[in-house]
Amino acid sequence: VASPTPAPSPTVDSDGVWALTEKAWPVAGSGHLLADGEVHALAMAPDARWLAWGMNGKGAVLITVDWPTCSRAVVGERRPTFDTVQAVTFTRTGLLIAAAGEAVFAFDLDTQRSWKLMRIADGRARSLALLDEGDKAWLVVGVEQWNGRGGVDRYELATKPRLRCVGTAERMVQNELPIKCVTFSPDGRWLAASGEDARLRVWAVGAWEEVAPRPLVADGKAAISLGYGLSFSADSSLLAAGVGHQVVLWRVGEWHQPTLLREHREAVTAVAFSPNGTSLASGAGDEVLVGGSQGPDDPLTRIKGHHGFLSGMVFSPDGRTLVTAGFDKRIQIHPISNP
Repeated sequence: VASPTPAPSPTVDSDGVWALTEKAWPVAGSGHLLADGEVHALAMAPDARWLAWGMNGKGAVLITVDWPTCSRAVVGERRPTFDTVQAVTFTRTGLLIAAAGEAVFAFDLDTQRSWKLMRIADGRARSLALLDEGDKAWLVVGVEQWNGRGGVDRYELATKPRLRCVGTAERMVQNELPIKCVTFSPDGRWLAASGEDARLRVWAVGAWEEVAPRPLVADGKAAISLGYGLSFSADSSLLAAGVGHQVVLWRVGEWHQPTLLREHREAVTAVAFSPNGTSLASGAGDEVLVGGSQGPDDPLTRIKGHHGFLSGMVFSPDGRTLVTAGFDKRIQIHPISNP
């Protein structure tokens, strides 16, 4: 493993929410990183230089990644925290946004400063989706309320001179059960959400008009569990979801009936389209499957999965690397031969 790159000098804002350290990150064999807690969230910066993950009760970690050799150096850790970091995402300029408990933070990778963006009044954040439009952005939060219900909150953000909330949150929907996944389509036209009530919810961005909520149905049977995996294709023409042990597809705008793409032996908890949209990765506790997105007859590549819950999955921008994370305290780096 290459020597770690120098970390910047520690800088902590008035909230004291970030501390910076310098050390080599533990490596367990080729293509594995070891976290020191259950990994609940995973994200990669748009330029693929940064990889971030959130852990159970131990904050969030930022590392540099030297592709494809995958040498590593820790740059920043959000510690200590009593809250699990459930979601992480990046802006197009490389700001990290992380949700821990009822709070959502921003972290500037250039200045190494952090600040609190918002606090959810009645619950905790379970997922984040960001639509970055340059001078402004929309941040959507999937909420698990303290009373066991769920919601989808929308925040308008100003991006200059630094990222901040404009006004108050708008609760777009009140759900009977927690919302586990929210995502924007790459073309910025659609927002999708799913949760423990096994319903797909879709909004038209701008007007924020909701398409009638659809029961998540695969192969003629209602979903038993869903909420952890949604992904739009790069051209925004397809939406994939994990529905129980199955992976299903919708053609965007045709929400009446999904198409069954493939099946796993265990419940599917993460899905991700490759950047060119021709491949779809889906993950369960036992294995990761990578194959075409056109139909159930597409050939599949099977990759050994995590031991337990698979919590995150992301492709590198060139599609040649797939990174997965799980509750087994591992981040796995998989080379993809046919992205």
